[in-house]
Amino acid sequence: MKNRKNGVTMKYTIFITPLIGALIGYITNYIAVKMLFRPLKPIMIGKFKVPFTPGIIPKEKPRLAKAIGEIVGRRLVTKDGLETMLLSDNVKETLRNKISGIFQNSDTTLEHFLAANLSQEKTDSLRENITTEFTKHIVITLQQANAAELLAKEIIGSIKEHFQGGFLAMMLNDSLLSSIEGQISKGLNSYLENHGEEIIKPYVTAEYDKMANLSLADVKAFTVKHDLAIEDMLLHVYEYLIRNNLDKIITLLKIDQIAQEQINQMDVLELEELILSVMKKELNAIVNLGALIGFVLGLINLLLK
Repeated sequence: MKNRKNGVTMKYTIFITPLIGALIGYITNYIAVKMLFRPLKPIMIGKFKVPFTPGIIPKEKPRLAKAIGEIVGRRLVTKDGLETMLLSDNVKETLRNKISGIFQNSDTTLEHFLAANLSQEKTDSLRENITTEFTKHIVITLQQANAAELLAKEIIGSIKEHFQGGFLAMMLNDSLLSSIEGQISKGLNSYLENHGEEIIKPYVTAEYDKMANLSLADVKAFTVKHDLAIEDMLLHVYEYLIRNNLDKIITLLKIDQIAQEQINQMDVLELEELILSVMKKELNAIVNLGALIGFVLGLINLLLK
């Protein structure tokens, strides 16, 4: 009877010891996880502060905010990443549709539209960027169309026609005219490259100022009439601004400071909710892992006995 009783006790011990270990491991890790967030404020006994109060997250909130701000500002929000996103096909297509909708049936003049949505400084900057880019586009188009060569050819043709049959016509043989044509072409190309924008830009600016007094719908109609797409023109300016000014924009925004300030302004309970929304499964896994480790240690302890 006594042996039977000892056997039953042994049988229960085999189960109870690992279960107690699992319970201890679970409770220990549960308390450890809770101590990340609790208590919210230091607990004082007289003049002495109870150790481990407040919780790690409330205590280290400023340092956590700074670390997250640095990660967001320096590693996550990078120039390359932002540029890829802002110049993606989806973003450009969305902008194209927005631009098209704005210009479709509006009686508002371009000048009034810009004044209502931008400061004078930004309006002037936009005017400068558009006229500069459009001027560059004209110069590049003239160069690609070999305008200098065509103009040189026309000049030589006019000379030959003017002096046809005269004494100078005998002196201006094809070889000499070809050489002159080459020199004229070279000179025109050089002049276009060095002074083209300087000469063309005042005309472009004057045309821009005229268009600024047209309604948005008229601007759209004008560009369509001249085989131009206002959407493409403005998207080109948008791309130019992003590619050439994104570094300045990121520096100006100070994203790391914004992230840091936002976290510092958050209530500790809000911060807890934010962290749990991201790491709830992982924190629960830590608690369950404590139970598993406690169970295994209890089993090992039993086997060693």
